[in-house]
Amino acid sequence: MTRSQVVVNWQVGDRVRHDKFGDGKVTNLLGEGNKMFLAVAFPGQGKKILDPKLAPIERI
Repeated sequence: MTRSQVVVNWQVGDRVRHDKFGDGKVTNLLGEGNKMFLAVAFPGQGKKILDPKLAPIERI
């Protein structure tokens, strides 16, 4: 199953792990449905805006 096939109900405060940026925390949800993006704060890496359908992230 690919990442885009996995449906995750993201929430502000969720902890995530990114292949490149490491562990982070969701600080904001932008958009909705298939057009949702996540604002994630990664310590030492800053805040990133990620498309959860494409980004190599998982909830931890």
